[in-house]
Amino acid sequence: MKKIAIRIQNSLQAEGVLSALKKNGGFIPYKLSTSKTSDIIVDCKALEPDIVLMAVSYLPEKAIENSLAISNAICDEHPKCKIVFLCDENSFPELAEKIVSAKQNKKIDTFFYSSIDGKYLAAVLSSL
Repeated sequence: MKKIAIRIQNSLQAEGVLSALKKNGGFIPYKLSTSKTSDIIVDCKALEPDIVLMAVSYLPEKAIENSLAISNAICDEHPKCKIVFLCDENSFPELAEKIVSAKQNKKIDTFFYSSIDGKYLAAVLSSL
């Protein structure tokens, strides 16, 4: 079973992801607090997740720069942890391009757009 820490501010989206992961099995999902960067890093230090899935947007606490800083801090503690970003490619096309660039530059392990199917999400995450 892979431990996956989830940081998604949108409650409906977070519940959908949690439900998909629980339904498809193979995961122990944890919903992280989305408010403070320091709390997320401390929580991940305690949880030692195999994967961290973070939603990225233009909100300051969800900005790609902040999310990359969080992922760097997590990977400093847990180098084998996989970092996955999630974004709404329709609402934030420029942000989606930045996330693709982060993947190409090996700053994250993979990414998903919000429009994906839950089964596909679970299948790719299980392959990490």
